[in-house]
Amino acid sequence: MGHSSKKKKKRGGTGRRRAPSNDHTSIDGELLSEELTALRAIFQEDCDVVSESPPQIKIKLRPYSQDSGYEDLDLSALLSIRFLPGYPYKCPKLLIIPEKGLSKSDADNLLSLLHDQANLNAREGRVMIYSLVEAAQEFLSEVVTIEQSHLPRKSVAVSCDRPSKGPFVYGFLDLFIGSGESWHWGLSVEESNSTIISLDDLHNGGQPSWEKANPTMKIGVVEGGKPKVKSTERLDALEEESNSIDSLASQSAESVENVSIGEDFPLAEDTEEETDYDEVRSDNSKSASSASMDNHQISHTVERDLILAHLLRLACAPKGPFADALTDVTSELVNLGIVSDQVADLATGSSSLFEKSFNQAFGNRMVASKISHFWKTASDSKGQHTSPTLSSRYLNDFEELQPIGHGGFGHVVLCKNKLDGRQYAVKKIRLKDKSQPLDDRILREVATLSRLQHQHVVRYYQAWFETGDAGCYGDATWGSRTAASSSFSYIDHSSTDALGQDNKVGTYLYIQMEYCPRTLRQMFESYGHFDKKLAWHLFRQIVEGLAHIHGQGIIHRDLTPNNIFFDARGDIKIGDFGLAKFLKLEQLDQDLDPAETTGASVDGTGQIGTYFYTAPEIEQRWPKINEKADMYSLGIVFFELWHPFSTGMERHVVLSDLKKKGELPSHWVTEFPEQAALLRHMMSSSPSDRPSATELLQHAFPPRMESELLDNILRTMHSSEDTSIYDKVVTAIFSEEILSTKNQDNDAETPKLGGNDTSSIQHTDLDTEIRDLVWEVSAAVFRLHCAKRLEIIPMRLLGDSIEFNRNTVKLLTNGGDMLELCHELRLPFINWVVLNQKSSFKRFEICYVYRRPIGHSPPNRYLQGDFDVIGGASALTEVEVIKAAMDIITRFFHPESCDIHLNHGDLLEAIWSWIGIKTDHRQKVTELLSLLGSLRPQSTERKTKWVVIRRQLRQELNITEGAVNKLQTVGLRFCGIADQALPRLRGALPADTLTRKALDELSQLFNYLRIWKIDQHVFIDPLMPPTESYHRNSFFQIYLSKDNSLGTLTEGTLLAVGGRYDYLLHRMWQSEYKSTPPGAVGTSLALETIIQHSSVDISRPFRNDSSKSVLVCSRGGGGLLEKRMELVAELWEDDIKAEFVPNLDPSLTEQYEYANEHDIKCLIIISDTGDSQKGSVKIRHLELKREKEVSRESLAKFLSEAMASQFRNPSIWN
Repeated sequence: MGHSSKKKKKRGGTGRRRAPSNDHTSIDGELLSEELTALRAIFQEDCDVVSESPPQIKIKLRPYSQDSGYEDLDLSALLSIRFLPGYPYKCPKLLIIPEKGLSKSDADNLLSLLHDQANLNAREGRVMIYSLVEAAQEFLSEVVTIEQSHLPRKSVAVSCDRPSKGPFVYGFLDLFIGSGESWHWGLSVEESNSTIISLDDLHNGGQPSWEKANPTMKIGVVEGGKPKVKSTERLDALEEESNSIDSLASQSAESVENVSIGEDFPLAEDTEEETDYDEVRSDNSKSASSASMDNHQISHTVERDLILAHLLRLACAPKGPFADALTDVTSELVNLGIVSDQVADLATGSSSLFEKSFNQAFGNRMVASKISHFWKTASDSKGQHTSPTLSSRYLNDFEELQPIGHGGFGHVVLCKNKLDGRQYAVKKIRLKDKSQPLDDRILREVATLSRLQHQHVVRYYQAWFETGDAGCYGDATWGSRTAASSSFSYIDHSSTDALGQDNKVGTYLYIQMEYCPRTLRQMFESYGHFDKKLAWHLFRQIVEGLAHIHGQGIIHRDLTPNNIFFDARGDIKIGDFGLAKFLKLEQLDQDLDPAETTGASVDGTGQIGTYFYTAPEIEQRWPKINEKADMYSLGIVFFELWHPFSTGMERHVVLSDLKKKGELPSHWVTEFPEQAALLRHMMSSSPSDRPSATELLQHAFPPRMESELLDNILRTMHSSEDTSIYDKVVTAIFSEEILSTKNQDNDAETPKLGGNDTSSIQHTDLDTEIRDLVWEVSAAVFRLHCAKRLEIIPMRLLGDSIEFNRNTVKLLTNGGDMLELCHELRLPFINWVVLNQKSSFKRFEICYVYRRPIGHSPPNRYLQGDFDVIGGASALTEVEVIKAAMDIITRFFHPESCDIHLNHGDLLEAIWSWIGIKTDHRQKVTELLSLLGSLRPQSTERKTKWVVIRRQLRQELNITEGAVNKLQTVGLRFCGIADQALPRLRGALPADTLTRKALDELSQLFNYLRIWKIDQHVFIDPLMPPTESYHRNSFFQIYLSKDNSLGTLTEGTLLAVGGRYDYLLHRMWQSEYKSTPPGAVGTSLALETIIQHSSVDISRPFRNDSSKSVLVCSRGGGGLLEKRMELVAELWEDDIKAEFVPNLDPSLTEQYEYANEHDIKCLIIISDTGDSQKGSVKIRHLELKREKEVSRESLAKFLSEAMASQFRNPSIWN
């Protein structure tokens, strides 16, 4: 299961901290010697040792050169450092000696900055010279920037007034994004769609370095057991999708990239999945590629897999000891890693195809071998192989009528359902990936699409996976994990002699959809007579359907006349949306039509693919797009509705001019000026200038009588004091007759469920056990911190309390009242704190929160855990909520896989001002930067993502080159490990009061995290926005990373967010009371995400049956904060509820008062003399008035025994 905190190793920081000591009058010679050695190695000739005693060095300071692009700069200075007795607890003597280009005022400002930085380090006794040099380099880089831009030098002064704040930017990230929430498919564009075969498709459990190469590489000739990669040219010119079945067959035979298969080729787990078996065939077409192989030159890998499959078939032959167990045996061997998926597919797949391949490979052995009967297949020796055939839902439930067509994402067949007799379109997609999480995700997302019920949207009814052979309809053998798949009879002629592209055993996704007999493209091809009323009518229906799709958070991404259908009644239906997003290229095991995957297709015949309909931001591969990309496509469709074409060539010429030059036919503009203006509006190069579908419905269409009548009714309901109309509407909505009619309509369209309906069951038995464990562990950790549970009411009447602009789930009662389901757990608690004037309190809550669903379905429900601390010193309470969150997370995940990202609201504001981002651009910039949030700072993926973010910043927002350069400097150099990022930020940013205070608070927070050994993978991310508007001070996010390697990290999963919310509490408090409000900090954990991603042993117990808590107190010694923190952490590790007064130096009286306020009876008192000299602490029980001195080693044992008897066993005090 997870990793006990007892077993966690101490996390090491990037800087070394001297062990606490009372002797601060001498220099630690060993520590200083190590630091000087490191400095000489880092700075080499720039570091000069002036004197050994007293120790003194000089380091030459220069601006950053390569990172910032400054070469041969005429700017430098010397930093003179003299170490004083007491270092590193005492600041060294610092002196700045200007050399070139540094004015006296800048030198004074730099020295002041370094003094502040040194004082911060000295408080913690940390070696500091490297961080001082880092800060100085950043300061000098800013001086260079200012000189090159001819700005006045005063802009780097220590004291400067920050410009007035712009709007506070937050959000763009839902806590449950790791559980599937906010899954807008079209939101982010794939960085490269030109990958044909990526190295990730190779099976290699060891994840070698060559496997993580550029995804735009394709496999070339194999040398030494590893593929040699070569660059793939970008697909600039792509051909139009072919509608002929013959072309599909020919394309399928060429879909596998060039892979050399020879004697030295590695074993199956090192090769691309299922590639070798496509090569076991006659070489019908001579290819210059090294992938082509002779009919008799089959690789050892293929031979080995064929033999293993043959042995499995023989062992599980009919009338044998394992008859009818082939599927189960094969699955178990695959799970154990003994055989590969290829072997499983061969063993359980089509008998006829296996025998053809086996005979082709070993036919000669049947003649030459002394045991020729061994080489006979199961059907040859004992008759036709009759392993159990799993039921195919597709074959059992549907009758194929005729092929409808095919595209890059599969084949579509018109089928008749045998149960209800209705016709449906069934799409079949072959997948490479056989991972269960992927299967579950695709089914979940198709199920989401099935909940979209609108009169102008194609219905998605259901989807399922089947595994089997895609060969001839009459020769289908099924098996493997799930129900079997079927072949389509219309591609039977594409089968080859052996295992061809269309005849492979594999996993198929079936999607049952509403059948629409005609497309808008077909109507355009016979668009002889133009009808103005018909054009408005069809356009309105398209916009209504698109508005519904966008309203559910879905972006179509491929809106073309080919994907706009007519149903049997002649009404518009928008289809084929969503699949292009979640069916990634590497998951498909068939030829892809480039038109559907890249959005750039046109040939020379005038046949138009999706190129003309693709928005510029998709073509330019912006990292973030929204629903406005569909509005561009809609503009082209609108134009075709109002401009019939007589020939395909005319269409090609006119649309080319419109796409490339923005030119419309002059006669058309003259005839339809209003339509031309609307078209230009929809095709604006800036997405933000395009209208939304809802805006089109409100303003673009001629008024209709029924719309005006409805608008009058709604207007009366809103403005009139008479509620009778509103009451009538609500009564009509809840009318049993209307509801029953609506249910009957839905039942007629929805396939009936079988007898195993579990729709009313929320979770399986195993899921419930894991869920219970996560709940219990979380509650136990919160209670260890002495938090009390306050139960939140999951719903409230709308308008009862303070509200935030959120897409909350709202319910209408039959009385006409609006209810709001709980979206988060903090606001109700803050209301309670203000109402009860709580100045010190710890609380936790674990319950479900709700998000809006897609389409017609119940709200999405997620388990969330909150922990809040009211009162106390800011950094101390912040570190405690992070500690609690990490204690829960590391019960289920390894600590090394968890990243903590820190930021501060004032630091973010300073970044905006320093870069010069306009206030009206900040929201959009932050939205783009949110793409970096889950990537570890300094990782390769984060640097790569910057390329596309930079492009969109320049193209969409027209941000200046200088501002983008500064933004990228922050993203790539100032975001990083806390020890490195903080001094760089101090050197670069103007040292105004708010910025300095923000950096000080982050430094203090990081120092406290060190004490509790949470100092690895802690990053400062100054571009990270908070998830809530009330986090105006320090805030954090915790991610589960998918790779422990710093350079190869992929996107992480959000597990927790949190931060200070003094801003909100103070606003609410001061509106009611005149007293000074306390501070507040809290964290929210995505327990639902932890449940989904954890693989734990549910039998692991968690011991915390203690109902009593202890307070760790200090006497003298300046508060002994570090000792208190260390001791309370030790008690938490032993599952003992403990806390300390969250102040730096509380008096003993204040600590007694805290114990009395929080009903704590047992105190553990540490003192400077007692703890250091005897290694013991004093236990004092306030109610029993007993005390005892106990050694630190036996403290946990003593407390456990004492708590078992409520401290009332007299023997424990003897």
